[in-house]
Amino acid sequence: MRKNRIMRTIGGLALLVATNFTHAIVIPLDQIPDERAPAQTTRPADLAYNEGIEAINRKDWSAARNAFARSLQHDPRHNEALLGMAHVAAQQDKLKEAEDWLKKALAANPQSAAAQLSWGRFLVARQRYADAEPALKKAATLAPGTVAPALALGDLYSSYLNDPKAAAETYRQAVAAAPEHAGARYGLGMALLALGQFPDAEAALKRALELTSDNPLPRLGLGRVYLAQGRHGDAMKAFNDVLASHRNLPAALIGRGDVHFGQQNFKAASQDFEQATRLAPQNAEAYLKLGMSLQAQQKNAAAEKAYLSAIRVDPKLALAYNNLAWMATQDKTRHKQGVTWAEKAVSLAPETAEYLDTLGWAYYRAGQAAQARDTLQRALAKDSRSADPHYHLGMVWLALGNTAEARKSFNQALAIRKDHAEARAALARLD
Repeated sequence: MRKNRIMRTIGGLALLVATNFTHAIVIPLDQIPDERAPAQTTRPADLAYNEGIEAINRKDWSAARNAFARSLQHDPRHNEALLGMAHVAAQQDKLKEAEDWLKKALAANPQSAAAQLSWGRFLVARQRYADAEPALKKAATLAPGTVAPALALGDLYSSYLNDPKAAAETYRQAVAAAPEHAGARYGLGMALLALGQFPDAEAALKRALELTSDNPLPRLGLGRVYLAQGRHGDAMKAFNDVLASHRNLPAALIGRGDVHFGQQNFKAASQDFEQATRLAPQNAEAYLKLGMSLQAQQKNAAAEKAYLSAIRVDPKLALAYNNLAWMATQDKTRHKQGVTWAEKAVSLAPETAEYLDTLGWAYYRAGQAAQARDTLQRALAKDSRSADPHYHLGMVWLALGNTAEARKSFNQALAIRKDHAEARAALARLD
């Protein structure tokens, strides 16, 4: 068993196709949020609405509110004016008022794709993801062949519902609706990356890059594709290309740090991750990976500080708790703390076999052999393909006085990994 085991993850970028949802809740389906063109009309309600749009483009929220209110005096069911009032309220951080206006728009025009899309985006902003899905689906149904509902739904699946398959299908619809839309191509590429479909992901991201060469996201995505395939040279070039024009972009520094980490250049990795934490002090991923790179250098005190910073930013970061627990098992004075951290990791991710393995070993190191046995057996029931849990269970069996079961566990560890020195040494001591 390695003395410096580190749980590893492939860090990914959150999909950044969507804008700030709260402040983009009234985007008409055929326009972009920055430029809302007034409609050509002579109806009093529409004329007042046009004044509201002009005020929004000036960011004059008071004038916009007054104009939309006049529009609604002429036509209380004016869909765009109702959504305009919601937009103004959201811009002024009056979210309850924005919600009320959106509900009025839905009640007045339940078959409006714009109202459903705006409602869905608002629900996403309020972290009501399950409620947002049907609204965005309905918007897509009401406006087939348009890109905005498909993009919003794809972003929901990929960024919040953790369903890359559904995201890929939805982004494909967005690409079909707008083949030259860089955001749709990018979203599709990242969803395909999550599915492990690397050639198709690379093709989609390269097309996104062609469509928006000055945007760093496609290159960052390509770096992730290359990294996932072990193409470290290509990944390094992609991240360096981004840093050449965006030298203070934390995502690019984290990506390059991941390449260094994969090449076992832990010192260079920690330098990139540390710079990312300085630039983005609320980025939990940067702290987590800084901790991992420092732990790999056996700088456990510094690693612990980084992991605790990661937890401060994201208290539900199970991997940070797990790695803290693992380091504590190596310190005779901190076994109780190791159990506390390991239990927290398992409480956050109870189905993760590696975390159960760490908890079992923490129990063993704390002298709680019976709990260690039960926990390690749970870990192996979930995944028996790793050698370490078998070795750990063997040590627990020895502590419980069952040498026959211990021998069996050590042999299982060696069957998985012939060079497992600790298991081989333990067997030798039994002979």
